[in-house]
Amino acid sequence: RSGKHFGNGNPALADPRVREAIALAINRPELDTKILDGLGVVGAGYIPPAYKQWWWTPPAGTALNYDPAKANKILNAAGYKMGSNGIRVDPKTHKPLVLRLGIHSDEVTDAQMAPYISEWLHAIGIKVNVQSMSFNTLNAELPKGNWDMLSDAWTTGPDPTYLLSIQTCGVLPLNNGSGFNSDAFFCNPQFDKLFAQQATEFNPAQRVQTVDQMQKILYDSNVDIMLFYGDNLSAVRSDQ
Repeated sequence: RSGKHFGNGNPALADPRVREAIALAINRPELDTKILDGLGVVGAGYIPPAYKQWWWTPPAGTALNYDPAKANKILNAAGYKMGSNGIRVDPKTHKPLVLRLGIHSDEVTDAQMAPYISEWLHAIGIKVNVQSMSFNTLNAELPKGNWDMLSDAWTTGPDPTYLLSIQTCGVLPLNNGSGFNSDAFFCNPQFDKLFAQQATEFNPAQRVQTVDQMQKILYDSNVDIMLFYGDNLSAVRSDQ
């Protein structure tokens, strides 16, 4: 919260152009088809579509749909030149653009997803090193900041306040590492202002409009990239 830097995350991820390129390089509909067998919804907004009143989709013409050609153009314009080995070079550090992807070793979906992510990012000149770790290990590493990208999943209740709260500046860690309740160290003063506003709005339509603005900030920032929302499946006896 003090602004002190820590951890060893790749500094290239602080560049919003790199994050946008990554978002454009991921074929989310294919993940839904290949990983979930179509039993899900393609990722977009921060709050899942099960809660229809909060379900947000990008305005027309602003969706970060699968477009590797556009992703390559963005990285070219940003100065990330492609090396002879097919890996881009960070213009600031002059190092190859290599990112670690932490996945849960005990989550089948993660293991299935990782090769797709690696292949798609390699197509735009980003090498991905997959690091498989247990649920407990991955969650223990998260607050240390010693990672580049992590795969994670969560569920939420019908009120979005808690889920939105983990994106506020107030849940960043203190200098001693305590007080952490973020997931990607996101901090945006305008988001915080809207978070406080939505908590005081009793008019449902007005609150939805405020939460929509918050989801747009998160979507445009590409700090959390929503891949898909998997259906919760259950079996029911037809004779009962």
